Amino acid sequence: MYLKITRVKDKKTNVKREYLRIAETYREKGKWKQRIIAHLGRVDLIPKEQLLNISRKLAKIAGEEVYTESDLEAKSSLYFGPILILRKIWDDLRLGEIIREECKIKEVAERIFVIVCSRLLQPESEHGLSYFLKEYYVWDDRGRRWEPEFKEDLAERSKKGDRVKVEWRKLQRWYRALDKLIENKERIELRIYERVKDLFSLKVDIVFYDITSTYFEGKGPKELAKFGYSRDGKKDKLQILLGIVMANGFPIAHHVFAGNTADKETLEFVVKDLKERFEINNIILVADKGINTVENTKKLEELGYKYILGVSLRNSKEAKGILERIKELKWEEYDKTTRYAFVEVGEGGKIERWILVDSLERKGYERRLREAWMERGARELQELKERVKSGKLKDERKIAYYLGSRARKNHIKRYFDWEIRGGGFRFWVSEEKLEFEERCEGKYLLRTTEEGLTVKEIIREYKNLWEIESCFREIKDVIKIRPIYHQREERAKAHIFTCVLAYLVEEVLERRVRSSGMKMTAQDVLEFLKGIKVVEIEAGGKRIKLISQEIDRVAREVLGIFGLKIQRSFEEGKISNFIDKEYVQRSLFD
Repeated sequence: MYLKITRVKDKKTNVKREYLRIAETYREKGKWKQRIIAHLGRVDLIPKEQLLNISRKLAKIAGEEVYTESDLEAKSSLYFGPILILRKIWDDLRLGEIIREECKIKEVAERIFVIVCSRLLQPESEHGLSYFLKEYYVWDDRGRRWEPEFKEDLAERSKKGDRVKVEWRKLQRWYRALDKLIENKERIELRIYERVKDLFSLKVDIVFYDITSTYFEGKGPKELAKFGYSRDGKKDKLQILLGIVMANGFPIAHHVFAGNTADKETLEFVVKDLKERFEINNIILVADKGINTVENTKKLEELGYKYILGVSLRNSKEAKGILERIKELKWEEYDKTTRYAFVEVGEGGKIERWILVDSLERKGYERRLREAWMERGARELQELKERVKSGKLKDERKIAYYLGSRARKNHIKRYFDWEIRGGGFRFWVSEEKLEFEERCEGKYLLRTTEEGLTVKEIIREYKNLWEIESCFREIKDVIKIRPIYHQREERAKAHIFTCVLAYLVEEVLERRVRSSGMKMTAQDVLEFLKGIKVVEIEAGGKRIKLISQEIDRVAREVLGIFGLKIQRSFEEGKISNFIDKEYVQRSLFD
C-alpha cells in the first residue's frame, strides 16, 4: 500500500490536476498489477493540516515521526569531530582503562580525558573548563555529554574579574580527579610506557633527557616555586623545573623539581628511576651539556649506562685543550656542510670518545647572533660610560653593581673588558675573548663511552635531542602548560602530568596521520575536524542529535585513517553504537 499522486486532465478546462490516492500492488496470473483503493481528493483542495495528519499517521505505522518546520527548534551546535578522534586514540592507548584501574575510581579517568581534550583544543584551567564544554560535545564512557557548569552569578563575577567560574563543590570534583591522578602517577606512567612500547614495538636502547622551566602566576607551592634560571625570560616569576625522558619521540617519564635546582642535580634521581621503576638496564643516555659533570658521569657508569653528552666549550678544560689543538685534528665529512673530528681519551677499560663537530650552517647563525649581541652590548656599555662621565653615576661600587646586573645580558662578558678607576669607566673589545668566541662558532663538542655506534651515528643521536625541544615548545605554546595557577604542590604536578598526557595523545595523532602520507600537524587535523558538529534539535518534545553532513575531503580522509565512519544521528547514552561497527574493528596501530 502506498500514496500515489496522479495527474488527470480536466475535460472542461483542459488543465491537468493532481489527485492524491491510496494504491496497492497485487499479483494476478503471475503478473504484478496495481489498483486504486481510495480517492483522497484533489491535492490543491485538501487542507494542509489534513495532509500533515495523513503523513503523521502513515509515519507512525512505519515507526517514524514527521515534523514540520514550526515543530523544530535548534538548541545547540557543538564541535564533535576533534573529540571523536581524541577519544579513539585515548581508548586505543587504553589511557582511561589504566587510570581507572590504578585510581580505583571510574569518574577520575573520564574527568582526566576532558582535561586532556581541553589542553589540546582550548586550553583552560579547571576554573574555565565550562567554556570548553560549552563549545565541544565531550562524552563519558556511558555516552553522556559533559555539560558546562557555571556559577549562577557568573555575569556579576566576570565584571569584578573573578577567575573562578564554577561553584566550589563542582570545582572540587575536578581537583579530586587531579589529586587521584598524581597520587598514582608512578604506576600510571609505567603502565603507559609498557602499553606504548608494545603498540609501537619500541626498542628502548637510547633515551633522551632534557630540562626546561615553567612559571607560576602567584606565589605557587612553597616547596616547588623558587626563583631560578628562567628559559621563559620571566626572571621575576617563581618557577619549577620539568625534566622529560623520551624514547623514539615518546615521553616515557617526567619529573618535577624545585625552580632553583641546577640541571646537573636532577640526573641522579632520573637515572635511578629508569633503573629501578622502569627496569631499563642497558641504554645510552643522551643529554645536553647542562648535566655533564664528573659526578653525573660516575653515576651513569655505576648504573652501567653509556652516554652521549654535550660538553660546554667555554667551561671545560678538556674542550679548551681540544680547541687549541684544532689544527692538528683529522677532519672527516658528516655531510656537505658539516665535518667532525674525534679524540679517544682514557686508557684501559675506560675510554671516552670526544667528538668535535663543525657546522657551516651553525657557524653562520652563531656569527650573526654574536654580531647582534656585540652591537647591543657596546651600546649599553657606551650609555653607562656617558652616565659616569656626566656625573649621574659616581660611586665605583654602584658602577660595578650596574655592570654585574647586566653582564649576562647580550653576553657582554664574552666580548668586552672594562676598567673602573678614579670614578671613571672605560671599555674595549677583548681581542683574546673575541678570538676564542670566533673559534667556538659553529662547533659543539660531545663525549661518549659508546663504542657500538659509529661517529656519524653518535652525532645523529645527539641531534635527535631536538625531539625534546620540540616537545617543550608544543607543551608551552600549544598545550599551554604556563602559567601554573595551582598553589598546592600536588595540584601543580598533576597539571603538568595532564599536559604530558596531552602531548602523548597529540604525538600519536600526528604520527598516524603522517604515516598515511598526509603532511599535516596534529593541530591542523584537529582544526579540519571542527567542521564535524553535533546539531541538537528539539522536535515534538524530543531532542534529536544530528551530525553535520558538510564534511570536507580532508576530514573524511582523516576519519578513514582512524577507521571511523559517521552515521547521520545518535541518541545520547548510545554513542558507543554511533560509530560503524565494521570500521571500529580496524586497529589504530595497523
